[in-house]
Amino acid sequence: MIRNDSTLMDHEIIALTEQKIRNLEIEKTLKDKLISRQQIISIFLASGVIMLALFSFYIYSSLRTIKRNNKLIALQSLRKDMNPHFIFNSLNSINQFISQNDERAANKYLFSFSGLMRNVLENSSSDFITLDKEMDMITKYLELEHHRFDDKFEFSIKTENIMDSEHTLIPNMIIQPHLENAIWHGLRYKNTPGHLFIVISEKENQIIVNINDDGIGRYASQKSKTSHQKDYKSKGTNNVSERIRLLNDLYHLNISFETIDMDDPTGTMVNIIFPSDIVSKIKA
Repeated sequence: MIRNDSTLMDHEIIALTEQKIRNLEIEKTLKDKLISRQQIISIFLASGVIMLALFSFYIYSSLRTIKRNNKLIALQSLRKDMNPHFIFNSLNSINQFISQNDERAANKYLFSFSGLMRNVLENSSSDFITLDKEMDMITKYLELEHHRFDDKFEFSIKTENIMDSEHTLIPNMIIQPHLENAIWHGLRYKNTPGHLFIVISEKENQIIVNINDDGIGRYASQKSKTSHQKDYKSKGTNNVSERIRLLNDLYHLNISFETIDMDDPTGTMVNIIFPSDIVSKIKA
């Protein structure tokens, strides 16, 4: 009986053990299925995250491209907006020479004007031109204005420590509006001949343009202007400021300018600063 009892207990233990093993196998199967499902879900989630990241990157890149293109269009529009007033004034001067029966002066002025406009139009699609070309353009411009206003002012252009003006790039048509302001809003109102000095120098990886005139000054000039003239000056200054902002934003430059009013003698000083390594920055 004891032996039978012992055998019975062994069978029960074996049965319980087998049952536990079956339960463990079932539990393992369930866990494997659960893990498999979790892996599938994880794969789907990871794929979704990757797809979302790719889509977000595509949207970001598209928006960035659109913004950049919009800035380029705005920059081009502002650049083209610089020419009409200058052309209008020049044609008025030619008309004045013709009305005075001064054919020789009109022909000479028209020849110089056509040469300058050829240069302006050739570079009108470029954000940057070489310092050499810019100096040539502003020299021709000042010669035209000097001829137009006769003995109202004298001018000089000097360079200091310029390493390579043929390959150094600066923004197109940034200097000329300041020269126009100096002549039209300062020097031409003087009772005696004035002076306009332009010094372009290179220092510590910067191109510094200093424009100095001994005109009547901005305050006195503002008092003598018509509302139309005040409006034009504001637009011209705003145009330059906006173009500099866009150039700095698009090409990661650090272009700046400041206008200083002088009292003794009267006049205005403008300092424009460009980085001298624009070539490497716009190619990066």
